Amino acid sequence: MELTNNEKVLLNVIAHDECSPINGATPESIDDCTTWVDVINWGDEMNMNKNQIKGILSSMVKKELIDIYKDDGDTAVCFLPKGWEEFKKL
Repeated sequence: MELTNNEKVLLNVIAHDECSPINGATPESIDDCTTWVDVINWGDEMNMNKNQIKGILSSMVKKELIDIYKDDGDTAVCFLPKGWEEFKKL
């Protein structure tokens, strides 16, 4: 699968997010790659605004790399199998 550089960077940012089950450590399984959607902080990390981050997330959902869902009123993101496989290539 062909990923943009921004998609690769955002996969890495999501995988190492401090709110993940492993608190930002390097994930060892797909289950370690779930966290809250934080477009403002991710935008700061990637030097982009929140609308740019939302666009990248939308592209990643369409490519079936990630899933975004509501959890008790908050928005969460998790890797799908394709996203996990692409992350492991980084």
